Amino acid sequence: MSRLLYWAKLAGINVLIFVALILTVEVVVRLALPEIKPTDCDFSLLQDRRFGKAYGFKPNARGYSFDALVVTDHRGFRIDPSQPPRSEEKTILVIGDSLSQGVGVSAAESFPERLNRCFKTFQVINASVLGYDIPEYPEVLAKVLPEVRPEGIVVGICLNDLQIAGKDKFMAALRRGEITMEEYRLHYANPLYRVIRYLNDRYVDFNKYGNRYLRSYVAAKYLFMDTSKIRFFTDAAIYSKPETYHRACEGFRQLGHLAKQHNAWLEIIIFPYEYQLRSDGQELRQPQEVLLKAARAAGVSALDLTSPLRQHLVSQGLSFRRLFLYGDGMHFSPEGHAIIAKLIYKELTSRHLAY
Repeated sequence: MSRLLYWAKLAGINVLIFVALILTVEVVVRLALPEIKPTDCDFSLLQDRRFGKAYGFKPNARGYSFDALVVTDHRGFRIDPSQPPRSEEKTILVIGDSLSQGVGVSAAESFPERLNRCFKTFQVINASVLGYDIPEYPEVLAKVLPEVRPEGIVVGICLNDLQIAGKDKFMAALRRGEITMEEYRLHYANPLYRVIRYLNDRYVDFNKYGNRYLRSYVAAKYLFMDTSKIRFFTDAAIYSKPETYHRACEGFRQLGHLAKQHNAWLEIIIFPYEYQLRSDGQELRQPQEVLLKAARAAGVSALDLTSPLRQHLVSQGLSFRRLFLYGDGMHFSPEGHAIIAKLIYKELTSRHLAY
């Protein structure tokens, strides 16, 4: 009995030491790297079926997304609470997912609000919400356009907007046994990472909780794994499938029809992933090529920001990482949003769509 008690005490002491070590590392990382953002969202901000079948932000709400304050107006659109409301008759409506919402940055730092400050005779409204994809955009626009009546619509497209099933649906199907390891091989080329992802998705989503609560976990991934590269190849895999092109065509046609129906111009903005701006990733443009081809087939205008962003980095001698949040291969930093706003402003004014 005494021997059992000895081993129990030893185990308890080791567990306490391990927990103390983790907490110490966590505190050090939080103090040394305050730029690391948690990837959680205050879901009290969201309302189901806010716009038709699509969810959206609640009107007059306040909450946090990726540690950045989100404040909405009476229509459920993100606003900069430090700025007084504008009353210009002409408006531009921005719709997109987390990239256009501006997760991890304040409303003032996001590209829609920066555009709002650039234009003197146009008001820019941000109807973007994290998690939106191609099916949500027509749903939201069908409800919003009659009320807002914008002169133009800017749709921000992320490369994962054409995923057939979102992460939650994918994981639910996985737990029901409907997803096989063969399908994992198509998404994750690295065998070790494939096994880790399978265990994470099938049993315990430690990646979700690590990203949400442990800054040290995010820092460790950044140091020891090229998560940006993995994310790009995972999301880009669908662009080799013919159905992805057809889904893009159909989505863009619906957007074009809605814009024409409400006498508004439409501009599709295609955002690159961080990996595509690196010297070894800049030639990997298949997703953008598919999206641009689909836009042409649908008869809508599209702007790919990959080359302009890459040219800016080269001309300024900047690191590609400066345009993105820490350890994040998809979401833009305040500097990234500033450059994007300038590029979109240049595109719209050069074509005399807004001024």
